[in-house]
Amino acid sequence: MSEDERLVSVRRVQDETTATLLVDFLRSNGVPATAVAMQIPWLPGVETFRQGFWGHVEVMERDAERAQVLIDDFYAGDVQDEPGLDAGGDGADLDEGVEERE
Repeated sequence: MSEDERLVSVRRVQDETTATLLVDFLRSNGVPATAVAMQIPWLPGVETFRQGFWGHVEVMERDAERAQVLIDDFYAGDVQDEPGLDAGGDGADLDEGVEERE
């Protein structure tokens, strides 16, 4: 890493879970990323209330454009059912074709 490289924010996030999800998604697509909390450790939630967001996701400046495209694609994606689960999500169809044993 050269001295000219710096981290830049590519997305504000409402909570730590979202930050972790996006960081993991970016990393799995080859973009090193980190979550930066805008919080006061002994007063959780105060800065979220004051600023309106929990923190942000940062990447290297050279990766910012690609990260933004990936994040946009992530949020544009359709939610898909897990394979083997019915529309209700209770897993009832997993028992199809399974014989009961006595």
